[in-house]
Amino acid sequence: MRRGPALDRVPVTPPAEEQWAAPSSSESLITTWHEAGRAIHRARQGAMLTAADADRCVPATIDRARVVSFDVFDTLVTRSCAAPSDVFHFLALEPPFDALPLTGDELHAHRQAAEYDVRRARFATSRHDGEVTLQEIHTALARRLELTDGVALADAELAAERRLLRANPRVCAWLERARRAGIRVMAISDTWYSAAQLHALLAHVGISIAPEDIITSADHRATKQEGALFGIAKERLGDDASAWLHIGDHPVSDEQTPRRLGIATILHPFDGSRTSATSGASLAASIRQGLVAAARHRPEGAAWRVGYRTLGPLMLGFAQWIGAQARMHGARRVVFLLRDGLLFERICRIANTLPANVELSLLPSSRRAALLPALLTDPQWTLPQLLAGVGQRPMREYLDRLGVDAGQFRSSLARAGAADLDRLVDARLPADNALVQRLFTAPDVLRTLTAVALRERDALLLALQQSGLRETTPSLLVDLGWNGTIQKALHRVVMAADQRAPSWHGCYLASWPGIVSSAPTEMHSEGFLCSAGAPAHRPRALAVGRELLEVLCSSFDGSLLHFRGADASPVLADYEFDDAHAATVRAVHDGAAAYAAEHVAVLPGQRGVLSADDALADWVRLTHAPTNEEARLLGALSHSDNVGSHTSRRLATFTADATDCEGLIRDHGTAYWKQGLLAQRGAHGAALGAMLWFAEDGES
Repeated sequence: MRRGPALDRVPVTPPAEEQWAAPSSSESLITTWHEAGRAIHRARQGAMLTAADADRCVPATIDRARVVSFDVFDTLVTRSCAAPSDVFHFLALEPPFDALPLTGDELHAHRQAAEYDVRRARFATSRHDGEVTLQEIHTALARRLELTDGVALADAELAAERRLLRANPRVCAWLERARRAGIRVMAISDTWYSAAQLHALLAHVGISIAPEDIITSADHRATKQEGALFGIAKERLGDDASAWLHIGDHPVSDEQTPRRLGIATILHPFDGSRTSATSGASLAASIRQGLVAAARHRPEGAAWRVGYRTLGPLMLGFAQWIGAQARMHGARRVVFLLRDGLLFERICRIANTLPANVELSLLPSSRRAALLPALLTDPQWTLPQLLAGVGQRPMREYLDRLGVDAGQFRSSLARAGAADLDRLVDARLPADNALVQRLFTAPDVLRTLTAVALRERDALLLALQQSGLRETTPSLLVDLGWNGTIQKALHRVVMAADQRAPSWHGCYLASWPGIVSSAPTEMHSEGFLCSAGAPAHRPRALAVGRELLEVLCSSFDGSLLHFRGADASPVLADYEFDDAHAATVRAVHDGAAAYAAEHVAVLPGQRGVLSADDALADWVRLTHAPTNEEARLLGALSHSDNVGSHTSRRLATFTADATDCEGLIRDHGTAYWKQGLLAQRGAHGAALGAMLWFAEDGES
């Protein structure tokens, strides 16, 4: 916000003092960075307001005004497209343009050329302005296209606007506050639309402003930018103009010019406008950029906005691809593997891209539940997979998580060199891996494991039968992906039982090169973002924040331990995370679902399909360059290994003892999401970033 001459400066309330509270004086490094943080914050006070500051301070400013005027586009409303001129690409979807043998890009070019011609002609005759109306533009466009009905063409552009317009909830809340206080509200816009047309467009998204209080450059052949349009508004306002506040996003038209004329202004830097050129981009990509940019105004909460702006496009693109895969393979059913499959199935139903005769279902699954039965058919491959996990854990846990009480095998384990069952080991290390393998292959341990595996295998086969995955009709097996361990294990179990390859095709968000390693004969799979690591740029992008993606795609029940009994009922571990973790992930899911629904509402069908790179773009922005809010929110989430234990750690948080260089480097080394740790604004994040910067500089 910038101060205008008619209203006083609005004070910016600093954050709560505890945000900047320094630790004890002995912690000199962190104390120094806390002091630096205070100094920087003091220097920033009075600068252009952030969105959060605006929500806190703008209402009081409005209350002191007698009239509040609003810019329209990118202030009162946003468009669900990447740039204002992208509206012209959408003309091809509206009659009568949809019957013309022209692409959206061609119509876009013709529409821009027609406007240029009319503005040039207008300026040549008036000698002082080039403001034109929608009808004038489309009359010229009709001539260019050798058509007769310019009115129908203008109506088509209004239809395209209605398709794309969304009310800006943040600014609309300010408008409603002014209206409730009895303050007069106006809309002032540099646009080719008339006041009547703009009134109808605003009403379409639920914004009510009296037609006489809407002033447009098209009606008056004058602009905000050069000031004449504010002069016309001032004549209508009379004495009310003495306490006039204008709110908009353009630094000249909505701030510099009105301030010069004595009007107080709020210039918001958190608008929905985009600066990147998008000519030639797909309609789906344009919708994504528009919806994602405008979502910063949404009031639903930080976690919801993360889901909407980053996970939503990724999940929608995946769901659209699954629909294409179902048609390609003639699938009769799509089975989503839990825990990740809960979100995938939800978005697929919203996307509505699957053939009508395809059944959708959910199947609980986990590495542990699939791998132990596979031990019966291929122990050489399965045993190393059962030892997977990250970090140190007690020796006994490797058996306990498979339903075997390690305490009853003390003598056998002692002979294997594992007498201390509480000894911490990390199976990723060669020596510890060899020790755990000796534990598993002790004769009495192996007999017990085999008995458990037999019992669980029969229940697993029944569960697969109930889900239709043992039938011969084609199915899709949908999961997050990576190396396809669960599909490999299930394939081995079914192949041994049925003496034929299963009739399913693995569909993954992404798969690494390891998916082809030790893959059974006739196992088929494909990935949306990448298959077996190709193309290479996407696995590199996904490698950052991979654990974050696993956490955010997870469901809200505990991991599957195994199936049991004659009805193959799933036996689940306790949910390993706290209520705050679950609430955050649930809000992220809701945001992702809202994005999918709104994208499809703008443009259903094939034209709305996102490419892999378009779907991935906002997720990569999040994982590589998160905001402070995103880093703190998501860094507090925890990640577990999904093999039957409750071993987990947070994705990116500073520990209480990280008060010196050694502690900061330790936290950085153990963080799953290092970019999330570095993005956290505060003393710890600043100190860590500086240390890493100095270390990098020293190496160079």
